[in-house]
Amino acid sequence: VPLSSSYKNQSFSLGYRVTPADVEYKSVTWTSSDSNMSVDQNGTVKPTKNSAVASKIMVTVTDYYGRTYSDWVYVSFANYPVTGVTVSPTSLSLSPGETASLTNEITPKGTLGMGSASIKTVLWESSDPRVATVNNGVVTAVDGGTAQIRCITADGGFTATCSVSVTVDKSALNQALAEARAINGASYTPESFAALQEAIQEGDAVSAKTYATTAEVAAARSAILTAIAQLAERPTVQLTPSEGSSAVVDETDRFVYGVLPGTADVLSLFTTTANGSLVFTPAANGGGTGSIITMKDEYGDAVDTFTLVIFGDVSGDSLYDGTDAYFVRLVANGMISADSLTHAQRMAADCNHDGVIDAADVALLEQAGLLLESVDQTLPNDELQMNSVYLEYCGLIDQVIEINVINETAPDKPQEEAAAEQGSTIERILSFLRSVMTYLFHLLFVKI
Repeated sequence: VPLSSSYKNQSFSLGYRVTPADVEYKSVTWTSSDSNMSVDQNGTVKPTKNSAVASKIMVTVTDYYGRTYSDWVYVSFANYPVTGVTVSPTSLSLSPGETASLTNEITPKGTLGMGSASIKTVLWESSDPRVATVNNGVVTAVDGGTAQIRCITADGGFTATCSVSVTVDKSALNQALAEARAINGASYTPESFAALQEAIQEGDAVSAKTYATTAEVAAARSAILTAIAQLAERPTVQLTPSEGSSAVVDETDRFVYGVLPGTADVLSLFTTTANGSLVFTPAANGGGTGSIITMKDEYGDAVDTFTLVIFGDVSGDSLYDGTDAYFVRLVANGMISADSLTHAQRMAADCNHDGVIDAADVALLEQAGLLLESVDQTLPNDELQMNSVYLEYCGLIDQVIEINVINETAPDKPQEEAAAEQGSTIERILSFLRSVMTYLFHLLFVKI
């Protein structure tokens, strides 16, 4: 509008187009959002006062079924039209519920109050009200995500934007994830633990999502807590002797006894609870002392192991014979340390169950090798396992037999004492030779 002209003398005609072009309709209505601008039913708009004005002009078409269709446009009359707009700040980072105010500046700004834009009215809108809303430049964060807050000039439709990022607090979710990861799956059924792992995986995805929504975070945390609550403990599997079996299960030290030498199917002497299963791993020399019984649960996971002890069978071949007598003699005479044997072998070497590996054990094995004696496999029994005597027994057979080395050149020892020690050494050598002869006799005659 020229400065020399009156606003009231200005007008502008608007038209409309319907689709399809040949459609029949009942009526067309024009309306103005500002009383300072009028519009007639032919679409002609004009200011009603001698002042700059901008108004939303809407046309509405009504068909014969009463359905309406509308469109609108802003019309402005101004001496100094708007040439642009800016907003400040141009970006915001908020949490749900927080607010922030935006300001705008319209150009031209003019000089000394002259030449500034005649219409400074702006409109505000959000690209995604689910993330953030805006009212007169005040932005309110709603939920996780990003949105563009647009400032639009009523005159000319110039726009400026502010990018808003809304992030949801994930500390409660991350705490639930940490608690879930700390759970040991070995204690729970695979199905329930797999459900927890799936919830953790989904929770990790939400936690890594920069603009996850409040609902997503809450749902992920709830799923994890539900999966934790629904964890089902695995049934406890126990090893027990089969009905009628003389086998003994030592739960304290994880040994099994009461198995006769030469037993081909050791596992037939035992059974398990809770649908467990057993795997037998023979010792290096056979299925005797030192063999391992692995106990598995119904899912096939190993839950415990037990070591087989056949009293008298030190070599692990499931028999007690001259070979075993030879090894026991070496220990009893101090020629090898008991520490060179495993715990199971030391238990087997004490074949008379007196808590000491000595000549009595050697004698019993030599007689057993000649089929003149048998080694009792029934001890220690269940009652013995439960009292302090059994614990003392285990400590005794773990003893380390010390060897006193004779110093033949020691000048301070009396001649009689030195002679006695020398005689003891000779006796050890003779004893060793006797054990070798016994072993050879057994190999040549007994086994033949």
